[in-house]
Amino acid sequence: MSLYFGEEMFEIDLNIQKVIIEVLKINLALQDGEKFLIATDYPSTLDLKYKEPEILQRMFARNFLARFIEKIAKDKFPGVKTDFITYPCPWIHYPENLEEFRNIVNDYDVCYVLSEFSIWTIFSSPEARLLKQTRVAFSPGCDETIFRPYGPLDINSSKLERDVMKTYAKINKGKHVKIWNHMGTNLEIELTGNNYNYMYESGIVNYPGKKSNLPAGEVLILNPKIRGVYVVPAGWIEGLKSNLVIEIKNSEVTKICQQGDDTWLKSNYFLVKYPNEITFISVGHNYQANNPFLIIEMIKMCGLVSIKINNRGLRELDSLNTKVFSGHFPSPNVYLEVDGEEIFRNGQFML
Repeated sequence: MSLYFGEEMFEIDLNIQKVIIEVLKINLALQDGEKFLIATDYPSTLDLKYKEPEILQRMFARNFLARFIEKIAKDKFPGVKTDFITYPCPWIHYPENLEEFRNIVNDYDVCYVLSEFSIWTIFSSPEARLLKQTRVAFSPGCDETIFRPYGPLDINSSKLERDVMKTYAKINKGKHVKIWNHMGTNLEIELTGNNYNYMYESGIVNYPGKKSNLPAGEVLILNPKIRGVYVVPAGWIEGLKSNLVIEIKNSEVTKICQQGDDTWLKSNYFLVKYPNEITFISVGHNYQANNPFLIIEMIKMCGLVSIKINNRGLRELDSLNTKVFSGHFPSPNVYLEVDGEEIFRNGQFML
């Protein structure tokens, strides 16, 4: 279906409009009198020459999706001052050079960033904490499908928040976590002896300074004291044709190998620069998320665990590289226990 707004045309499914309205109302908690900024990244002239057409096409579609959300916000929330802005694509996850954009965001009460690469860290640095407490939501790598009916944003946000808070409370008070599945993942995490930082992500940014990815629904252990074997099944990372086996000791990846004939690991050579520190492990709770081909949705899938390695290697990639791996490794359908209490059983939430 072709949607017209102004003099522009964009092919979009109008069924997503209802979900977008609910996201603006519930997740972003827009209120009359507030200033709301929608932001999206764009490619430079050099990017248009060298980057892969597939990525560029995805970015342009997202630019128009952001414009569509702007139109809905202006139409359905007339008491909110809504603006739209673009910023140069950094072509890397978690960039460090977007201070100017961050300062612009500081003038708004709420900001929603739809981008190719995650820019979460520019709003979580010590410098950012000194700024006005803008509420910020992020949808890195998204497309319009995250707004589909019965999808990961068409969800009872209050229930999702209760679920993640239940797991968060268990981990926050716990001493030991065990995670395993039938694919070979077998991990143990000690929750004592270190200064741990636990987070939960519900998708509701309803008070100053609150941040969340959209879609949401995960509990994270930052800098986990972790050991064991972690298996990423074939197909769960783009281009991965055989299982990836990761060995972890003392919270660091000490070995990565593949169980079959595959070139994925060779093309992501930075991963084998051992040791690679694990920055966090998360477990998804979003019972409406079911698209494994979109990273921002996949890592929220109920009963899926994701480990994230540091991104030092990512910064060593050539500036014209067009396939930058985010560093997330998924393993689905987990069993998870905290101090012997069952939290997930074969991917099903048990609390």
